[in-house]
Amino acid sequence: LTVLKDPNSEGSLTEIGEQTAMVRELQQDMETAASAVNQIELIRRQMYDLKSIVEAQGEDNTIPDAVDSLDAKFIEVEGQLIQMNNTQGGDGVRWPSMIVDRIAYLARNVATADFRPNDQQREVHMVLRQQLQEALNQLQELMQNEFPDFNRLLEQRSVPRIIT
Repeated sequence: LTVLKDPNSEGSLTEIGEQTAMVRELQQDMETAASAVNQIELIRRQMYDLKSIVEAQGEDNTIPDAVDSLDAKFIEVEGQLIQMNNTQGGDGVRWPSMIVDRIAYLARNVATADFRPNDQQREVHMVLRQQLQEALNQLQELMQNEFPDFNRLLEQRSVPRIIT
């Protein structure tokens, strides 16, 4: 299969190559962010289920309180990545776009025409990539510091650990 450039396109092969490279980078950033969101959601779901079980047993509030505390920290990180208030009903007007939506918007704009990304698009990409990295660093810090403490608390109470 040979893919040829559209003869009606004013973009050069070099420009189209630069455009394609940036779209691929943006796609990778989206996949990285999606993996982080999925990890957070997996952990939060387990914590909610665990909290329900422990509360039903009605013993002490140590674990439910710890769940609430850790959950708030996970929500803080996840809320930087995606808009958690969005209910798919025109909420884009009510709530600001977060990193994932901004990356997707940029990718759509870069992919619009057969030209190299402009300087402003490249600069916005660097800003978004930095914001993504900061959120990932916060998640990593949470996973390395507070999450193990939470699992130790569960072990002390003879409760199964949260899996990642």
